[in-house]
Formats: sequence, structure tokens, C-alpha cells
Amino acid sequence: MVSMESGLPELDEILRKRKRRNWAVAGVLVAFVVIVYLVSLVRMGGG
Repeated sequence: MVSMESGLPELDEILRKRKRRNWAVAGVLVAFVVIVYLVSLVRMGGG
């Protein structure tokens, strides 16, 4: 049987890094959507 104590801190670190990366990707996607929206408003003459 595998001991839970030995692998837990490494797993916790991996999950923390993955969550941080997911938030970063989400932020980039939101920024991209906002930029596309603003550019489309300006090009259509709404700004």
C-alpha cells in the first residue's frame, strides 16, 4: 500500500500550481474578449 504522507505535499503543490495557471489563463481569455469587444465597438463607430 502507498503511504499518503510521502506524496501529499508534492500533490498539493501541483494542484496549487495548476489552479494558479487556470486563473491566469482565464484572466488572459477575459482580457482578450474585452479587447475584441472594445475594438469592435470602435470600428462600428460606437465609441
